[in-house]
Amino acid sequence: MGLFNLFNNNTALEQELDEAKEKITEAIKNATLFDTAANTVNAETPISFDDVLTLVNLDGTLADKFTKTADGYTIAAEELAAAKERYIQSTEDSLNESIKVAKETVSEAESNITNMESRIREIKSDNYSVNSPYDYQKSQDEIADLADTIEIERQNID
Repeated sequence: MGLFNLFNNNTALEQELDEAKEKITEAIKNATLFDTAANTVNAETPISFDDVLTLVNLDGTLADKFTKTADGYTIAAEELAAAKERYIQSTEDSLNESIKVAKETVSEAESNITNMESRIREIKSDNYSVNSPYDYQKSQDEIADLADTIEIERQNID
């Protein structure tokens, strides 16, 4: 396990978390669009073409559900409610996948820490039989590198 892989794991975890935050923000905004459209329909006010396009982009199954009126478009409020539920479920599924990936990344980091700690113990045990100052220094350098890498992994988990 090299430092390059650790930084990649950290970057991947940060990216997953950032994407999850963006998905949540976008989901809230888009759920509000469904609610606003339903309120518009319930107030017997037409929906604009731009709003129709936005809603269809969020849920393509709505494409044939809108009816053209003299002033815009209308749709059954139940269709909007069902579309909102599908959208929320889809977003939830996506977030659950992001959480799963993040947990796997943390689990991998924990496994790496365990392996590196074992390697440190092994090196320390082998140090009792080191015959040259060069080999001793080499083992001390490896222990220091592993300790630094463990610290990076722990920071990645936090």
